[in-house]
Amino acid sequence: MAYDAVPAYRDRLAAGGPLLDLGSGIGGALLTTLTMFPELRAVGVERAEDVVKELRERAEAAAVTSRLEIRCADSRGVPPVRTAEELTAELRDGGFEDVQVTTTPIGRLVLGRRVLD
Repeated sequence: MAYDAVPAYRDRLAAGGPLLDLGSGIGGALLTTLTMFPELRAVGVERAEDVVKELRERAEAAAVTSRLEIRCADSRGVPPVRTAEELTAELRDGGFEDVQVTTTPIGRLVLGRRVLD
């Protein structure tokens, strides 16, 4: 399983997430991940209404709609991520522990556990 390459991420998904998927498209990766992790809850964001319609239909067919919120919105306005060091420091200052930043060929994965008072 591809998620074995990042055990902390795999474990977070197995524990229920949550997962935010920006640019979900028709949901190939998102729906597969929800199917693989039955406790996972996710939000998928896609900007094209016709694609959102297809994603909803596929989510229904995969029987994951109770764990998936689908939003039609443009995620291109999400601010760019700073350096891994800056992001890690900011998250730790914001009450997150166990912050891990992994850079992959397709982007950056950030994991952290929020400590609630």
